[in-house]
Amino acid sequence: MEKFAEQIIYRTLTNADFFNIYNRPRALKPGEKPGGKQSYIDIPTKAVPLEDWRQFFSGSKPEIQSGRPVWSVNIHSLGLEVEGSQLIDVGLRREASVNIRSQKLHSRLSKRIFSWHPEYGDFPAPKGQIDSASDPKIEALVGNLVIYLIRTTEAEYWAGWINQFSPPPDLNEEDALANIFPNTGSPDGIIKLSEPIRFESTKTNWPFLDKGEFRELEAETYTSEPIRAKPAVRKAPAKKQLSTSHHVHQPEEKLISNLFDEDIGSDNPKIRERVVKTIVRNRKSVAELKALYNTCQITGNEFIFLKRDGSPYLEAHHLEPLAKGGADSPANLVVLSPLVHKMLHYADVTGLDLDNIKDDKLSIQINGKDYTITWHPAHAAIISKFDES
Repeated sequence: MEKFAEQIIYRTLTNADFFNIYNRPRALKPGEKPGGKQSYIDIPTKAVPLEDWRQFFSGSKPEIQSGRPVWSVNIHSLGLEVEGSQLIDVGLRREASVNIRSQKLHSRLSKRIFSWHPEYGDFPAPKGQIDSASDPKIEALVGNLVIYLIRTTEAEYWAGWINQFSPPPDLNEEDALANIFPNTGSPDGIIKLSEPIRFESTKTNWPFLDKGEFRELEAETYTSEPIRAKPAVRKAPAKKQLSTSHHVHQPEEKLISNLFDEDIGSDNPKIRERVVKTIVRNRKSVAELKALYNTCQITGNEFIFLKRDGSPYLEAHHLEPLAKGGADSPANLVVLSPLVHKMLHYADVTGLDLDNIKDDKLSIQINGKDYTITWHPAHAAIISKFDES
């Protein structure tokens, strides 16, 4: 069902957040002070001031507890076929933070928001006991984990999450959405959209329409064969009480597909359907091209940065978008730095005529400045390999 978002509050979970909301109760050792009982998710008022919370929950009168406001609001969960909504308390805990309460999973008082509950979706959960916030199991799960709340134009509230470091390149209509991502925004904040944007309430992963799409892929689907997309709508387990849960289920490990490496470039639903079928087939060729070039085909190492593993961060670009009839082939792909990739999407680019390639080079202009795309001689072998498959 389509809704319209007007404000979004988001929080990048820290290792400590994750540990506290999953940590199981345990008996204290002699002389040990109580700890690890935090059941809330804090959002600093420095990032989202109290007045912004008042506007976010406008229409809902807060209860004053110890002189501080606490809102009780009904929150729906994106992508989950759950009856109604959950009544969740959100309030000022101290002057420095507002918290979303009762989010600790292993607690009789837990009211974990279903969208952030591992048994009703794919929200990351540790496998086995976690001993501290520095447990390596947490780092592997939390690196880019962002939760968010949406206020709609109808004053409804929806909860969602992403685990993706960078946004797709086509957030061209409302670039403020890029702030949600750790690589381009801030860890916490509020987005007040200049105009309401559509989102699909049945989608679990990146619900905002016409702003790029992320799709979950099974680890074993990096093959040349097409895959079927996983259904976006999930039903809660039939015998489970939806108000609370005392068990953690470890979902299958997922890989979030970096679709910003591909260029969809159309709002036509029929064309989008076609692109979904072709993306996975191209992933292997993209990987081989990145390994071949190891740098940007236009600017070399000038705008390249290294990822955490020491390898260069690169993006693949369809010179002619698939949705506009571009070839579904490595012949239509170039490897670029993220900055140059953005330039080709949004700047004034002329000269992109593949028929004018000479000696593995093509001269183009970006905003009136001359640039050259250079192809590696081995690129042709990759074209032959994948075009024949």
